[in-house]
Amino acid sequence: MRNRAARLATGDDDGMAQFCTMVGALVLARATRGNPISEELLQAARTALTEGGTGESEPQRRTA
Repeated sequence: MRNRAARLATGDDDGMAQFCTMVGALVLARATRGNPISEELLQAARTALTEGGTGESEPQRRTA
């Protein structure tokens, strides 16, 4: 996990914080599956990690 977070790093502990946000959002969303807050948690993390947090455009969502 440390190696993956290091690849995300853009500055002082930034990569680790991004990785923790992603993992935390996933864990919480899965724990609240079936409840509307599940998607809200994921959206909050998306916003924090993309346009709302870094100024970068939001990545394309995968369709399955």
